[in-house]
Amino acid sequence: MAIWGDDPSTPEIDGAVEGEALSFRLYSPEGESAASVEWIEGEGLYRTDGFARGTLGEVASAPVEWGLAEPYPNPFNPSTTVRFSLAEAAEVRLAVFDLSGREVALLANGWFEAGSFSASWNGESLASGIYLVKLETPSFSATRKATLVR
Repeated sequence: MAIWGDDPSTPEIDGAVEGEALSFRLYSPEGESAASVEWIEGEGLYRTDGFARGTLGEVASAPVEWGLAEPYPNPFNPSTTVRFSLAEAAEVRLAVFDLSGREVALLANGWFEAGSFSASWNGESLASGIYLVKLETPSFSATRKATLVR
C-alpha cells in the first residue's frame, strides 16, 4: 500500500510526516476500526522513499481514541462526508461554521455510544469558501477545515 507524504512546501499538513508512526484503520458499513500491525520489515514509521512490510493483526471492534477526520472529499461541491470516532459514549455536537463564526449547519447533536460515525453535509445553499467543522464532547474537541468550491 502506498502512503501519501506531506508536501513540505505548503503550510498545511496534507499527508504523513517524516518519522510518523504508521497505523491502519479498516472501514465497513458498521464504521471504522483500528488494526494492529506486526512489522516484518522496516520500523513502521513513515519515511520518504522508504519501505515497510507487515501483517495485520487483531482488529479492535470500537475506536481506541477520539477523532475527527478531514472531510472527504475536500475540497467538495456540493456535499462532503465527515467521519468521527468516540472512545466512549458521550454527548456529541457536530456543527459547521463559516469564518465569521456563524453556525451554518448542525450535523449531529445528541448522545452517541462509543464507535465510529459519519455525517453528510450538503453546502448547496452556501457560498464558496472555507468552513470549519467542529466536534465537541464533554472531554474532546476538534476542528477541521472544509473548502466548498463552485
